[in-house]
Amino acid sequence: MNPRTDTPGDDINPDPLTGAPGAHPVGTGLGAALGGGAAGALTGAIAGPVGTLVGAAVGAVAGAIAGKDFAEVMDPTAGLAVPGIIRSFAPPGETE
Repeated sequence: MNPRTDTPGDDINPDPLTGAPGAHPVGTGLGAALGGGAAGALTGAIAGPVGTLVGAAVGAVAGAIAGKDFAEVMDPTAGLAVPGIIRSFAPPGETE
């Protein structure tokens, strides 16, 4: 259960298409957009238009991974969190 809402099943962060737990679609999308934009702008300034496309693609993948990981730290998926590693900021006595 999600301690913030007390609604069963609320904290599995499901994939919108498959329903698989731990997807964090918002974090993944934001990371991909920000990473792709930043890397595309940087490589575009150095390597021109082709560098922009390559940088945007590589940055989007890296940003998506980083965004999903950040979202998992901020809102752990029920049953996937490792106490003491991912939820090191949990109040004493609270575990997943």
